[in-house]
Amino acid sequence: MKFADIEGNDRREAEPGLAGKCRDCGGVMVAKCGPHRVWHWAHWKSKKGCDPWWEPETEWHRSSKNQFPVEWQEIGHTAQSGERHRADVKTETGLVLEFQYSALSEAERVSREEFYPRLVWVVHAARRLRDRKKFFASLSGPLHVASGLPTYTIHRDDSALLRDWGKSRVPVYFDFGKTDHLWRLYPLSGALAYVTPTVRAEFVNAHRDGANLEEMFDQVFARDREIASAQAIRGLPLPGFSRYSTRRMQRF
Repeated sequence: MKFADIEGNDRREAEPGLAGKCRDCGGVMVAKCGPHRVWHWAHWKSKKGCDPWWEPETEWHRSSKNQFPVEWQEIGHTAQSGERHRADVKTETGLVLEFQYSALSEAERVSREEFYPRLVWVVHAARRLRDRKKFFASLSGPLHVASGLPTYTIHRDDSALLRDWGKSRVPVYFDFGKTDHLWRLYPLSGALAYVTPTVRAEFVNAHRDGANLEEMFDQVFARDREIASAQAIRGLPLPGFSRYSTRRMQRF
């Protein structure tokens, strides 16, 4: 984790030789400041009784969290049952942003989505070598309707990322790295999923400013689908549903 408590300063970052207390469970923490991993705090003996959803922090985690104010980072949340977890980022509006690098079982994904009332995932989508190429090669679209929002379709079976995350009930953003865009997967996608590219800086700024970006996306998407359905009933062609080539998608 990034922060520990040292004599009342509960947002002290790791430095060589320091020891502190866990901000959640109160356990002894030691600073890990080696040359190969991002400097971080670790429980001295055992993290038993602390957050079981903990995972090793990477440079991607740290840089993602650092796009938001320090006071929003690593926020503990305790349910009425006493279950306790630590959110990567919790905004002033109560929205939790979880930055997920490692593989996640469906059971744990569901547990996290049930634990946090309002949650958005940002997933490191370049961890597996083939995911990026397969994702963009499988896109069809965009669907052009009233809003002009570029929404694409992708069959869940065509992409391992969609098989992992397509059943999520909350928004999921795929971060492929080395690009200015994130790709938003709409919640509760079926066999045919819908995704929209969004500028990374706009995602960060909207959530920093308290704008309800997720509700806006969902409302616009719902209206566009109604228009598309009406066009289909009237027998009008739906433009933009040809298979997109990987080469044409490289700008994303």
